[in-house]
Amino acid sequence: MKARRGRQALQGVFVTAALMAAAGAILAAVQHLTEERVRTNALAAERQVIRELAGVAATVPDDSLPLCERDLVLRRDTTRGYGGEVDYIVAFAADGRIAGVRVLHHAETPGFADILLPQSDWLTGFGAEDEEVHAVTGATITSRAVIDGVTATRRRHVEAASACPPAPSEAAP
Repeated sequence: MKARRGRQALQGVFVTAALMAAAGAILAAVQHLTEERVRTNALAAERQVIRELAGVAATVPDDSLPLCERDLVLRRDTTRGYGGEVDYIVAFAADGRIAGVRVLHHAETPGFADILLPQSDWLTGFGAEDEEVHAVTGATITSRAVIDGVTATRRRHVEAASACPPAPSEAAP
């Protein structure tokens, strides 16, 4: 009787392991088949954000950041929020002022992370002095991480003295 139960338990383990292996193989195949499309869509979304920040409809090169466009310098950076990495782009005006911030990707909890959406008024606060941007109740870790990340990006931008090169003079003969 005990041998029979042991054999049944062992069969259950093998069936479960086989099902897990099959599910893993299916997931790996789907990931492999969709990998290029996901990468293409992410790049298209990033280019759209760059166009919105820079105010241009021009084609954005693949290796585009930092990008100088219309007296703006765009820089991509990453910070650590509560739920994981937060990827963002900061647009700097020629005078070093932050002209805009957009979040490209985050792993924060929906609802709490609504402050990171492009239509959020919170992100527009970076155009003023950094110290005036306040953390948001309920998303304090995330908002503080973004504030600190954007401030660090600004500091690196200023230290690198990164300004767009002057446009060629139209008055040249």
